Parts: sequence; C-alpha cells; structure tokens
Amino acid sequence: MALTRVTNALLKTQFSDYADLVANATTYATGTVLNSEKESFSYRCVDSGGDLTLTSGQQVDVLPTAGFWKAEAFGAAGDGVTLSAVAINKAILSAYNSGGGTV
Repeated sequence: MALTRVTNALLKTQFSDYADLVANATTYATGTVLNSEKESFSYRCVDSGGDLTLTSGQQVDVLPTAGFWKAEAFGAAGDGVTLSAVAINKAILSAYNSGGGTV
C-alpha cells in the first residue's frame, strides 16, 4: 500500500511531546517540519531513510537543536532506568551522517 502525501496546510504540525508525535497517523509532504512543544524538538519529513518512523509509516529526520543532536529526540527516556542505547546510537549516527556534531 503506497502512502498518500498530504499537502493540506491545516494539518497538525505541533505536537505536545515526542510520544504524541510518534503516535501520529497522518502522512505529510516531504520537507514538512513537525515540532514537539514540550521538548522543543524538530523533525523534517523525508521520503525514505529517515531517523525515525511514525505510526503512519512517515519517515522523519531529526533536526539538531542549536547544533546538538539530543538523544531524547530519537526516543531516549533519560530517566536513569529505561535502556536508551538504540536511541543514543541513532543520535550518534545522525550527527555522523550530517558531517559531525555534538550528541
């Protein structure tokens, strides 16, 4: 089943937090920027090879925040209990693929 790209400017692009954004079932036009208000994370919609996949199947790249790739933007819990190695590795890989940066 192919994804239908929606270009309607009235679609929700602001989400309360990371979990709300990832659970989103809407697909967006390539290049659309989605934002997580609580954590101030931003994500750009891409056609394929994104850093994360939303519930809808939409691929998104995490955009750095002030030059930093925050592991929490990739799903790290940061609570000292939950294992977040996969999210941290995704953050490192994204920084590397973008030519370097701070995680």
